[in-house]
Amino acid sequence: MIGDKIKAQRLAMGLTQEELAARMGYKSKSTINKIELNINDIPLSKVEEFAKVLHVSTAYLMDWLPPNIITPAARPVPVLGTICAGDGTVAEENFAGNFFIDNTVQADYALRVNGDSMVEAEIYNGDMAFLRKDFEFRAGWIYAVVHGVDREASLKKVFRQDDKLILQPCNSDYSPIIADVQDCYIVGELVGVYHSYSGTIVCKQ
Repeated sequence: MIGDKIKAQRLAMGLTQEELAARMGYKSKSTINKIELNINDIPLSKVEEFAKVLHVSTAYLMDWLPPNIITPAARPVPVLGTICAGDGTVAEENFAGNFFIDNTVQADYALRVNGDSMVEAEIYNGDMAFLRKDFEFRAGWIYAVVHGVDREASLKKVFRQDDKLILQPCNSDYSPIIADVQDCYIVGELVGVYHSYSGTIVCKQ
């Protein structure tokens, strides 16, 4: 039902009921709660607004799409947790729903960004990073990298120098991370970013 889809997409985007209510112009989260419980009916004009805020198609929310048809705005990409864009933290590896994106973004999965080390690359805390598993390494491009004994995961520009990988932040407040190649594993190439503040997706690289 429509409330279930709204809830699933809200959670995939990392929004609270309060945050979604604010974006929709509701005074409190109680309206969102009733909608997600399928208690309140929603006029089509509001469904269209929900679709825009949640970055999905109206057809998806309204179940107008036959299951074998995928439109450009309704391709699901799994959200697999959170990645650090800061000093480094262990990545959370858990399925958190699907994020629906345009087919022009050739992503295999998404990770929510935590931190501000990539702001000069216009990647902000709370954004959604879209990543591709298969890629050809290019120095200076942005990758999700698992590194170190603690298997920390970072989103950084990556350079290689001999047997070292240099994980370069895009924020002068942070220092590069230097790690042994043998202790690193690149888990994806950044291909796009969803900006939570504006509700837009920008292709990268």
